[in-house]
Amino acid sequence: MEGEQDNYSLKEVTYPEGTTTHTLKGTKAGGESDKALLAEVERQKRKAQKAKKARLAEVALLKQETEKARQAEAAARSERPRRKSFAPPRSLGSSRRSKSSGR
Repeated sequence: MEGEQDNYSLKEVTYPEGTTTHTLKGTKAGGESDKALLAEVERQKRKAQKAKKARLAEVALLKQETEKARQAEAAARSERPRRKSFAPPRSLGSSRRSKSSGR
């Protein structure tokens, strides 16, 4: 098998809508990296980190708003006058049977 190579090619790739893909070039001869490429990678990383921080901040804000709304609802419930529940008199609502009923 010496000298044989297998070459593979990618025919089609599909990504979900809105997905951004990035490819990196190999290093130049002598081991030097493409400085412009590395700078772009760093910019993209910073951009992704900013977006992640913004999402986390938005989630935290939404949690705070939800908690405030829950507390306001609980306070409103406690301020409402409670309806008096109807309890029938013991003689009418008693579930105990008298001993004279034969049971």
